[in-house]
Amino acid sequence: METIGKAVRCPDALVTCSEVDGDARLVPGVVVVFEVLSPTSGRVDRIIKVREYAAVPSIGRYVIVESSGVGLTVMGWESPDEVWRTTALTNDDSLRMPEIGIEISVAEFYQDITFPEDDDPSG
Repeated sequence: METIGKAVRCPDALVTCSEVDGDARLVPGVVVVFEVLSPTSGRVDRIIKVREYAAVPSIGRYVIVESSGVGLTVMGWESPDEVWRTTALTNDDSLRMPEIGIEISVAEFYQDITFPEDDDPSG
């Protein structure tokens, strides 16, 4: 997917409503982007990619999926002329993606995943 300045990103998952050839190297019309955080990707996913994805007019929602515990950071707008808003979602919340007509509970993202116990009781 092409972002600002002709930068090309390969997100962990994306949704497009455009037809894409099976051997295409660029995906047009991306509307939702998902990135799964790794221990080393946080700064890039939370700062650099936010700017790049927000600059793509077709992208209405950017979802960062935590990998060390249950949680989503969702950025997006209600209309293209707005600035992106950020929402943190936890286990009891639902991710609403009106641009593709889907709502899914955060718990479903993490179904059958077990995280190591946190040894620090202070949180």
